[in-house]
Amino acid sequence: MARRGRYLLRVVIARFTLKKSFYFAVVGGLALAELSPARAGLAPSDKLYSDAGVRPEIVRQGTLGSCYFHSVVAAFANTRPDILEKMISANGDGTYSVTFADGAKEKSYPEDIIFARTSGYDRSDGLWVAVLFRAYAQSVLRATILKAVEDSSLFPMVKKYAEDFIKTNDPLLLAYDRAIRSQVDQAGNIDRKELEASR
Repeated sequence: MARRGRYLLRVVIARFTLKKSFYFAVVGGLALAELSPARAGLAPSDKLYSDAGVRPEIVRQGTLGSCYFHSVVAAFANTRPDILEKMISANGDGTYSVTFADGAKEKSYPEDIIFARTSGYDRSDGLWVAVLFRAYAQSVLRATILKAVEDSSLFPMVKKYAEDFIKTNDPLLLAYDRAIRSQVDQAGNIDRKELEASR
């Protein structure tokens, strides 16, 4: 499990910065991220940034096993908060665009940000961590689906159209993601009764 955790950590770090020099700063920040207790009486803010701004002590993991993500975000909030702030831009319609260090972009939608908060998966102060969390999750899902298409036995011409469609189609990706979330719990258990009822 520790080996997989280190792999996930490297993947998250790679999405946030392409500079290898941050790896040690981030790893050094893990203890800070994992040991930062929630401040008593602090209610999470519904604004993008709380009054505290981008700070490591307000990054709080929820019930989802996402320490690999939250610890990296907390470490960057400690060492380079400017990177995190530059990644997020409000679109004016309730959505946020997140630009990763490799130039890839994902859009975080209000329904998914609210889900991350109401499900208890992110308990950070301000919405910025949930915005990054959802954008990262979408980028991983998109890459996974693209890899499945690439590895499939689809005819090459069809494969190209499928890949282009997945790269540019958020509604398809979101429908798939939301369908999975409604039927599969954190441990990967499928609610078969609910799945059969939704046919």
